[in-house]
Amino acid sequence: MSVFAEDKSNKGRQGSTYTTFNLSDEERVVLEKKSLDGDAAASFRLSQYYALSNYNQEKELQYLEVAATQGHPVAQYNFGGRFSQKTGHYASWYDLDKAIYWLEKSANNGNEAAKRHLQELKIKINRRE
Repeated sequence: MSVFAEDKSNKGRQGSTYTTFNLSDEERVVLEKKSLDGDAAASFRLSQYYALSNYNQEKELQYLEVAATQGHPVAQYNFGGRFSQKTGHYASWYDLDKAIYWLEKSANNGNEAAKRHLQELKIKINRRE
C-alpha cells in the first residue's frame, strides 16, 4: 500500500489537498515507526498529514521539529518559517531566535528559499536597530 494512498473512509472530506496528504491508519503507523527510526522523509510526511489533512497543529509541529532535527532541509525551512510569523495561524509560536536558527540550518543545507527568508529577517532586524 502506498503511503500516498487515499483513505476511502473519509469520502465527505475529500478535496485535492485532503486527498493528496491523507493517510490510512496503516500508512500512518508505518510512517510513525520510520520516523522513530530516524527517517526524516517519513517525519516530514507526517507533518504534512497533520497540517493539510488531519488538521492538528500540535502534531504538525511535533513532526516538523523531528524532521528538521533529522536534517530535512524543507522541514528546517518550514519550521523556521513557523517561528518567524508574528501574525496568523502560527503567531503564538513567534520566536525570532529559533526562526533564524532553523532557517540558517536549512540555508546551510542548500535551501534557496531559506536563504531568501533569512535575508528578509535580517533586514527587518537591522531596520529596528
